[in-house]
Amino acid sequence: MLAAVGGGGALFLRKRSRDADAAEATGLTQQAYAALRAGSTASALKLAAHARMLAPESREAAQAWLHATGLDLLEGDGGEGAAHRAIGFVDETRILGAKGLDLGFAVLVSAVVLKNDKLARRVLEQHEADALPTDAFYELAAGAALDLDCDHVAEERFRRSSARWVDAVLPRLRRARSLAFAARYVEARQELEGVAGPAAKLLGDVITALEKPSTAHAFVDPFAITDLPRSLRPLAQALTVSAENAQSGLDAAMSDIDCPLVALACADIATGALDFASAERAAQAALDMRSELGAASERIVRLRLRRGDLREASEAAKSSGDASSLALVASIDAYEQRRADLLKQAREDAGAGRGWSLAPLAARQLEGSAKPTLEELKPSLDAGEPWADVLAMDIAIDAGKLDEAKKIAGTWAEASPPRDKRRKLLGEREKKAP
Repeated sequence: MLAAVGGGGALFLRKRSRDADAAEATGLTQQAYAALRAGSTASALKLAAHARMLAPESREAAQAWLHATGLDLLEGDGGEGAAHRAIGFVDETRILGAKGLDLGFAVLVSAVVLKNDKLARRVLEQHEADALPTDAFYELAAGAALDLDCDHVAEERFRRSSARWVDAVLPRLRRARSLAFAARYVEARQELEGVAGPAAKLLGDVITALEKPSTAHAFVDPFAITDLPRSLRPLAQALTVSAENAQSGLDAAMSDIDCPLVALACADIATGALDFASAERAAQAALDMRSELGAASERIVRLRLRRGDLREASEAAKSSGDASSLALVASIDAYEQRRADLLKQAREDAGAGRGWSLAPLAARQLEGSAKPTLEELKPSLDAGEPWADVLAMDIAIDAGKLDEAKKIAGTWAEASPPRDKRRKLLGEREKKAP
């Protein structure tokens, strides 16, 4: 009798323990989704994993784990282990018996994390063909897939995610970022209205740096960068770049960019800061990730010209085959040869609105009649037009404005044959000056 009572008591205690575990798992699941709304993917994943351990049969706990894992893969630490985690994520999702939307979410996230833009696009198109229903989490992954494919329609998928996920931070940050990539700065700022926290502030500073390039950016605490979502970390690092800061860490940040558009934005921010070497490496990272990205090739050509390297710029233009870049370097090369006839031909070959914007002023400089002035060139010089500084140097030396020429030469951090030629000429003129 005593034994029977004891046995029944043990069963009762086990049931009470399971009930307590289930109740705790429910609470942890709710906390996990609250953490996801705040953008804390690592915390959400720990909470959801604990909920699964307490209630392995709970569908709610399993789904919380699915969403937390997917978003943490997109916005968490990344790194070398991310690809392995992404593959394992799909495998475990299948083991759980997930189908339809849940499996589709895992497969799409995995393709994005593997940085396979073509696969991500195919998966997305297949799901659309199958009329797969979507939710806020899938829409966020869909936007990430379109960002990876450099498609600006990504912002619409992030908008859909935000509309279905009240008070969630990540979809709004992602949409604002995509809008900034598309140079829709007003809308990007509007998307951030009411979003509090360091990530939103940082993104606001990034938008400002892209819209109004500057040599000075808002302060970024380098130790706080790791606390940001992965999609924002390289952009935060780019704000630390300057011509004087050789230790900005941008090169390391480029190793884990989530899409080529991030690298292009970093290149533009670094260009505004006049660190053309860092900007070129960022543009090259975008090109390495997507070899057919014309915008990256064009930036590399222009950056090499701003570094004074016409030979390497010509090589980049030939490698890309981009007609506009080829016309640009052809015009500048004709100017460097002092061949007004070749410059005229290059301008005609380029057609209206293409080629070197300064070709008309350069032609006047070569022809010797009605030579251009530094005042005429100043807007292009301030805007950083390719070879504007070299043309300005020629104008200044010819006009006897040697102090102005010295100022221009003082901005050249890197040597090149065209620059060396002007420096030598400047030195000769200074010796002859009274």
